[in-house]
Amino acid sequence: MVSTLSTVTDILTSTVASDTLGNFQSSLLWALIVGAILAFLLGFGMGANDVSNAFGTSVGSKAVGLKTAYCMATVFETLGAVLVGYNVSDTMRKLVVDIELYRAEPRTLLLGQVAVLAAASWVISPALSGMISSVLYVIVDHLVLRKPNPVQAGFRVLPVFYFVCLAFNTFAVSYQGSKILHLASIPLWLALTLAFCVGLLAALIFHFVARPLLMKWLNKDDDNKIPNAVYTNDACSASSQSIASSSDVSLELGATKNEKPRRPTYDSIEYGRQATTNKVAPFPSNATKPQHEITPEEERQIQEFKLHPRGFVAWLFPVRDRIEDPKTLKLFGSIQVFTACFAGFAHGANDVSNAVAPLAAIWSIYHDMNVDQKGETPIYVLLFGVFAIIVGLWILGHRVIRTVGEDMSEIHPASGFCIEFGAAVTALGASKAGLPISTTHCLVGSVVSVGTVKSGQGIDWALFRNVALSWIVTLPVSGIISALIMLLLKLTL
Repeated sequence: MVSTLSTVTDILTSTVASDTLGNFQSSLLWALIVGAILAFLLGFGMGANDVSNAFGTSVGSKAVGLKTAYCMATVFETLGAVLVGYNVSDTMRKLVVDIELYRAEPRTLLLGQVAVLAAASWVISPALSGMISSVLYVIVDHLVLRKPNPVQAGFRVLPVFYFVCLAFNTFAVSYQGSKILHLASIPLWLALTLAFCVGLLAALIFHFVARPLLMKWLNKDDDNKIPNAVYTNDACSASSQSIASSSDVSLELGATKNEKPRRPTYDSIEYGRQATTNKVAPFPSNATKPQHEITPEEERQIQEFKLHPRGFVAWLFPVRDRIEDPKTLKLFGSIQVFTACFAGFAHGANDVSNAVAPLAAIWSIYHDMNVDQKGETPIYVLLFGVFAIIVGLWILGHRVIRTVGEDMSEIHPASGFCIEFGAAVTALGASKAGLPISTTHCLVGSVVSVGTVKSGQGIDWALFRNVALSWIVTLPVSGIISALIMLLLKLTL
């Protein structure tokens, strides 16, 4: 008899709860629909802005084309959101707001998340990203760019960068990974072992497989170039002047009958640039060798270490008017494609979650009629955010790509690699810590910091000022708009 009464009581309780949940969902179905629409619009704007920042430096340095960047962003934004994005999403929807205050009023919290979506944005200092990128660029300058043979130095250093990139990504995905993908149970020692093995494998593949192919690619045009054309004088490298005849060349290289002998110079010759003719002036039998041949070491302006402060600073930072070796830049272009994917992965891990976190909270409250939100962010919600971001990228992304990659600072593949690497490490590290940051601010901070170290005059400071002002305005404006929308919803519902 007691068991029968208990069963009847349970049935009545569940029926009442089901009826209450049904009424709750019916009254707030409009909020779920509006929230989904607003989340899509927020993701669309983020794709047109933030994702474009992530790939702008690669496009600006000509390491990848625009459509290639779009395709890479589509793939790696999705991977980043699904594999790592849950951390930031959970922080945004569970920890930023004290859900205990709304336990008796889940409806209020749901409407508040709709208001957040209607005016959402965020701002955090990009100083950390800029510092990482700047330090990395100084390291690249010392280890590669200022070396007498920068190409060979680059081949020695790049395996280390590949190791760090792959190891960091692997650790971020495997340690405390997604519960949905059953990665949360992987212990620390196994995650570190996996990261080391994957990074080591990447370094070995680069050294033994990619290196020979890259060397062949870098040297494929050498047959069409003048040997040491960049170190000859103007008479031998001019493209528009007629080639001097042997009778017009005197005993000193570079002197004609009507000219005084002169030593070779490179004042008007850009280092490493191919001459537009493949003919060399005939060398007469009675001509002597030049008194002084300008070497790559002289061209690269070797910097000596000095103990006094001014000398130390001059040694530490790169020479600002130095023209980099084009082969070395092509070599870094190969790894910049990789770091662009790294940056896209990091953006998907952080910013996608920022966009869909309020929508995930709305769905959880709508589905369960409570504010606990115990489950992880569903994958289909993350994929919805990725879809919105990719649509925004393909439609409007080219504008911001041009601003960040070309207008704000002069970027070449070596500096672009440092910019993307520093921003990606910062964003992905914040994602693992559950911190909602903006990849846009990381990229812009890195662009300005590396540009300052490389050449302070190469930055459009007026453009950066406008960007920084927009960051300052974003937080109070979005907060005021969200508060006004929430007030309007409470007064009308």
